[in-house]
Order: sequence, then structure tokens, then C-alpha cells
Amino acid sequence: MTTQIYATQVTQYFLNAVAAFEAGGAALNIAGGTLVVGDGNGSVPALSTLIADNGVTHEVWRGQTISSVSIDGVTPNQLDIECVIPAAINGVEIGPFSVTEFAILDALGNCCVVGTTNLQKTVSAQGQTSDLAWIAAIVLSAAGAVTVTPPSAGFATMTQVIQGVNANLPSCVAPLTKTDTVNPVGWIDRIFGIVKASQPADATAASDAAAMGVGRAATAAEFAAGAPEVGGFSWPWPTLQQIFAALAALTTYVDGKTNLTHGDMSYSVAGIYSWTCPSGVFWLEECVVTGAGGGGGGGTSTQGGGNGAAGGTARGRVAVTPGTIYTIIVGAPGAGGAAGVNSGGSGALSSAFGLSATGGQGGQDAGTGAGGIGGVGSGGTDNFAGGCGSDGCSSGVNFGGLGGASYWGGGARASTVADAALQNGAAPGSGGGAGYDGNVPGGAGAPGKVYWRW
Repeated sequence: MTTQIYATQVTQYFLNAVAAFEAGGAALNIAGGTLVVGDGNGSVPALSTLIADNGVTHEVWRGQTISSVSIDGVTPNQLDIECVIPAAINGVEIGPFSVTEFAILDALGNCCVVGTTNLQKTVSAQGQTSDLAWIAAIVLSAAGAVTVTPPSAGFATMTQVIQGVNANLPSCVAPLTKTDTVNPVGWIDRIFGIVKASQPADATAASDAAAMGVGRAATAAEFAAGAPEVGGFSWPWPTLQQIFAALAALTTYVDGKTNLTHGDMSYSVAGIYSWTCPSGVFWLEECVVTGAGGGGGGGTSTQGGGNGAAGGTARGRVAVTPGTIYTIIVGAPGAGGAAGVNSGGSGALSSAFGLSATGGQGGQDAGTGAGGIGGVGSGGTDNFAGGCGSDGCSSGVNFGGLGGASYWGGGARASTVADAALQNGAAPGSGGGAGYDGNVPGGAGAPGKVYWRW
């Protein structure tokens, strides 16, 4: 979740570093730095105290978990630093503790930003556990003085790297052993070894079963057969060459938390397309599928047609498989109703990557003037209905009105003259405008759209 910060302030070191950058120095690297949080000894300390202490007054946790550093989308001179305390690292929950103060260090360990807040890092024993995240916003006087993340499409944040590495550590079974050493920021040092064999006292089956191993090397067939009850290997022991060969044969991959390549694509012209998932791509970080818009109803000299509705939208994060060919369908828009008492056509369904969205209904003819009903999305983490078209008339009164708005923008407007530029839907999936106060045809809806990034 994201919460509001009570206050933030940059340090003198930060101001000096910005001045040095303006004089030709290097940019600050905050994304590769460290988040330090404290509980203020049970209170929210004053910012002046944090500035004087050059950090928090009572530290409770720290880690390299600055998720992103980016320019604010609304205020160009504002820098947004996303701070994260993970729910757990390597299965060990973090917390519980209060967070009333924090400090952000750069990659060199120098304090750049301090701030106060009032949050609680809970654990499952308290009934709830999750990542705790917030935005620390500061004013940046010199563009480029702080490196934003990602610096290019080929880079990942420190948090993503830690998650990717820790999620894919190789494991082992007997007779191999592993010893893990976890440092405070979540990195793991994993050392592999082999259990020492103990020679049985005699050559009986009973003594062999009680021993750690025997003196004879396993044959290739014995090694391949294994024995699940003793961890996947049968006695006698495999040789080191057999173990090395088995480890070398393992195929490792990233689980998708950190894709190896990045990019995005979209189609917004009606049709059927195909896309081959690139090597090293395991997740679509975002996929948006929008159905096509419905057309506006035709109008008469006394009655207005109903306006077309927008297509629905499904949005979500989708697992994909490298090398697989996926089919993308972009729905065709509904045609506008002909002049007179004629309804607009409905938009067609769009689908891709297991997500789908129906098209918007066409506006009704001038006999009723009812606006179309919006399409619906399905299969996504978030599923949205398209905006309904507004009614064109009621009880002999013409309204004109607008086509339904889609995920991508507003619908077209009704018109008293045939004007495709005015009446046809423009934003993907939006509804077409009706005709009214004249023998005027309705406008067409807009085609659907499929967008995805990885």
C-alpha cells in the first residue's frame, strides 16, 4: 500500500551533491542506496532532530529496498522515492514495529533525505502481513542530479534483483548439504557441501542401512535410479563427478519478477495478430484488453438516436512462456445507424493472453433514443465496464449527448449534420455519436485495443 508522508527534508549533503552535479559532477545514486527506519523511541521526532542527527533517532530496520526513483507525473520538479519494507525476506517475516521516522542513504552510505510518518509494520501473528510501502517526495532543483530508475529498459531495481535471486536459489538433496548466510539486506550466501560417509563396521545389510554411506561408488544406473526415502540418492554414495554432471545439467531461469528483456506493444486496428514471446520474458507486467465501441443511432428530423457505448476493459499481470506464439484479437467497431429510425451496431470482442472484453452496445434508433450499454471485461485482475452511451431523446425532446467513454478516453458527440470526424469514436473502444435534429446517420464506434508490456 501507499501512504501519505507527514514531512520530508533533504540534508546538507544532498544539497551539496546537487551543487556539485551542476558544476559538472556525478549524479546521486539513491536507487542503489539504503532505507533506514526507526520508531522514534515511541514518538514522531521533529524533522530538525533528524537533520541534526543526520538520520533516525532510534533505528529498528534497514535494507536496500528503495523500489524506484522517478520524476512525479504531475509536478516536474518533484522526485518520488518509493520506499518498501518487505513482508518477509527468505521466509522470515520483518516486524513488528512502528515506523515514525526514516532516512534514505545514497549508494555511498551518505544520508540524503529524512522524513517522518506514522505507520505500523505488522506480521501474520497480528492477523495481517504485507509489504509496507510509501512515497517520499522531495523537490529537485536540477534535472538529472539524481539518477532515476530504471535508467533504461534493460535495468532492474535492487528490490527486483533481490527478489529474483532469492526466488531461484538452487536447492539440494542428500548427500549434498547447504548452509545459508543471510545478510541484513536480504542477499543469501549459499554454500554446498557433501555429507561425510562413515564406513560400516561390517558388510551386513543392517550395518549398511545404519551407516552414513559405504566405501563403494555408485554406478551410473544406481545414481540415475535414486532412492526418494533417503533424499533422492541410493547407497552407495555417488561420485563427485556424477554430482558435478547432474548440477551442470540443471536448467535455471528467472521466474518473471525480473524479466531479462523489456518492451511493450499494442494494436488498436481491428484484426487478428500473433506475437512470439521473446526469450527471457516470463511475465507481462501489464496487459490491457479493451473491446470495441458501439455505433451511434441514426436520427430523424424530430427524434435523436441513442449514442453508442464503450467496450469493456480487462487489465492484469499475466504469466507467459518464452517462444510461445500468442493470438491477439482486436474487436471491430460497431457501425453507425443509417439516417432515420436505425440503431447503431455493437462493437466486437477483443481478447489476448487469457483476458477478454466485450464490445459496447450500439445506440438505439430514433424511435426510442436509448443509449447503448457498455461492454464488460473478464479474466483480469481488474475488470471494467465501458461507459454507457447517453440517451439521444426522450418524450420528443432531443438531447444530443455523447458516446460512452472507454478505458482510453471519452466518446464522440452527437451531431445535427453528418460529420464522421465529430461522430466517430476516437479513443480506442469509445462509443460513436448519434444523429439528432435532422435526418442524420450515427457515427461509428472506435476499434478495441490490446496493450502489453514486459
